[in-house]
Amino acid sequence: MRKLLAKALHRTAFRLMNRIYRRLLRLQSRKVGFFSDVRETLGGNLEYIYNYLDGALYEKVTIFKRTRGSQWSFLEKFEAVYHLSTAKYILLDDFSTLISLMQPRKGQKICQVWHGSGAYKKFGFSRTDNRSTHRAKWTQHRNYTNILVSSSAVIDCYIEGFGAQRETIKATGTPRTDLFFNEDQMAENRQSFYQDYPELVGKKIILFAPTYRGRSIPSATYDYDSIDFLKLYRELHDQGYVFIFKWHPAIYNIIGDSLSSQLASFGDFFYDLSSRRDINDLLLVADILITDYSSVIFDYALLGKPIIYYDYDLYSYLTARGLYYDLMDYIYGPIVMNTNDLIKVITNPEVHETERNLFIEKFMGACDGHSTANACDWIFSDHHGRNGNQ
Repeated sequence: MRKLLAKALHRTAFRLMNRIYRRLLRLQSRKVGFFSDVRETLGGNLEYIYNYLDGALYEKVTIFKRTRGSQWSFLEKFEAVYHLSTAKYILLDDFSTLISLMQPRKGQKICQVWHGSGAYKKFGFSRTDNRSTHRAKWTQHRNYTNILVSSSAVIDCYIEGFGAQRETIKATGTPRTDLFFNEDQMAENRQSFYQDYPELVGKKIILFAPTYRGRSIPSATYDYDSIDFLKLYRELHDQGYVFIFKWHPAIYNIIGDSLSSQLASFGDFFYDLSSRRDINDLLLVADILITDYSSVIFDYALLGKPIIYYDYDLYSYLTARGLYYDLMDYIYGPIVMNTNDLIKVITNPEVHETERNLFIEKFMGACDGHSTANACDWIFSDHHGRNGNQ
């Protein structure tokens, strides 16, 4: 009860402060606020847009909080509401209750650049358990004026998931995928990774990056007992493989420590690199990706490397969560449901070129190496001298 009361007071205070700032302070036409309440540092699409914008033309401010469960100090909250109330442009890459509580100003742009490409597992209003009587609970996607997506094929998914109007969505491509069209930058990032982990040079890297299970972030979990890690070690470690974990942030703090202690006895075969906030550099060095219903399948497709879908709970997951398209529309590699089959496809990897190319055309069609420029041209189209570092 005390927690619910504190949350209600927090929201009421935010609303009040936002309304006061709107009346007393002018909108700052050159201020761009990069907002997140699930990260501490810039990353992903936000970072690409931040770096692209010319600092001489724009005032760029970051408004970050480590997790939704953590609390801002009074001063931090004061500054956050101030920037959200006075910035002409607000960019975020996940849902936020604070954004939905705002009263946007005339001419203010609230831009959802989202954290995942494509449209895979259903989110927001698309989930059957969030419709009708539960709809009022899903107001976190309110107030968006601009929504970026990776292809025109997924626009209807975001209209439904966000409850958005078609004119607010545009297939600009996903800014962070520009990396995968820049050979020099990819080589530099790989070199930087191997400087951090020189013992992995020459190893065959298996990247394991599943999404979470559960009805919501607070209930997130993953059944890592579904994998026989001892068998993986015995079958693969003498063949030059290493196994890297990149857990979804929602479950990293829940199972990361307990699993790490369980795997410590296996020496240098298992690596938990979940603390690396963005996954792009891990995709670059991975020889094989193992995932499931994660949107990482979209970005990874651009690299043309083998993928394995470890869907041990396929039927129950599809029933409970649901996908936007038929499962086979997302598959450009083998599906396995147990450790024995997983080892077989790891040691005999294949790139299914035809399926992968069709997948890219459908879900990543707007990603062409210029997605950041395309996104900025659209978002900042009302501002003269908007060009970044072109």
